[in-house]
Amino acid sequence: GHIEQFDEVAAALQRLVKACGSSVREVALAMPDSAVITTKMILSSDLGEAERLTHVENEVMRLSGRQFADMSVDYAVKGRAQASRQSDEVEVVVTAATKESVQDRLGLAESAGLTPVVVDVETPAAVLATRRLIIDRLMALTDPVALIQVGREGASLHVTHQGEIVHAAHQPLGGARLTELIAQAYGLDQPDAEEQKHRASLPGDYSQVVLQPFIKTLVDGLVSELDAFISGSTY
Repeated sequence: GHIEQFDEVAAALQRLVKACGSSVREVALAMPDSAVITTKMILSSDLGEAERLTHVENEVMRLSGRQFADMSVDYAVKGRAQASRQSDEVEVVVTAATKESVQDRLGLAESAGLTPVVVDVETPAAVLATRRLIIDRLMALTDPVALIQVGREGASLHVTHQGEIVHAAHQPLGGARLTELIAQAYGLDQPDAEEQKHRASLPGDYSQVVLQPFIKTLVDGLVSELDAFISGSTY
């Protein structure tokens, strides 16, 4: 969750904010899934807020190996525990990240003149955004929805149903792997390959030789994951 080369990233964000030309300064941030602990607890509904917080503190310290004071934590009671045989038990969802990693992102936003108002987690935030998009398009929420995100380190597949993630998979094919393939195909070092990729200054056969085979491999892997989910689910 640590941001390396903070000054360089901050400068890039400042350029991006300037280039987009928006006057909006309030922003929502998302922590990467890998930097966050998310867990569910089954607790008695009779617990008071102080007692519930004590259970949350102990669980966060157990999972993180850190003192509770070193963590940024949020939790919510989601209702009666579905899998519980006890009617007086509730499900509590807990999310935690180190204060250092959260502060890194807050500082990054503030360095670009932005005002953070929400810090969320990447995948749940993307799922919620997808849900809102479906509602805006007046589409039914009864069928599962597949959300695919391609980033630098790989591609993720999340299948959601009625707002809940019911299947997740990861493919190790992302922007970094594409850069490696470019470097191999044209005898470039990694920095040069990355720069030419972003400048769109690669040779004319780049799409046919590198990009299209990369996309096909990525799509084939995601389709395979979807087929596995469909064949093994009741949806």
